[in-house]
Amino acid sequence: MVGWQDRVRLGSRVYRRATGKSSTKKLEEHLFTELVGIQLLLINTLGPILRGELMAAEQVDAVFRQVQCRKAGKAEELLNKRLTRELESRSVPQMPFVCPAVFLHSDA
Repeated sequence: MVGWQDRVRLGSRVYRRATGKSSTKKLEEHLFTELVGIQLLLINTLGPILRGELMAAEQVDAVFRQVQCRKAGKAEELLNKRLTRELESRSVPQMPFVCPAVFLHSDA
């Protein structure tokens, strides 16, 4: 019996062979996009499920369509936010640590 890990490994091997070995970055971006899609799906469905609410088949289909349309844009937005935070943290100079005891002593 083939486990899900084996299927993921096989799928990534097939994807790399089909698109070239230098496409590891593309594979990572694709997997991240799919994870964002799963997160969006959970955000949109978990609340009603936990409250015991039923969702009509049409509602579920609408959520799936919405997730399919939004996941790539949301993944790109999240990556851009992360990149911006990283760049900001690198550009802000680190202030040297000043011992609070220095402020306790006064010459006055």
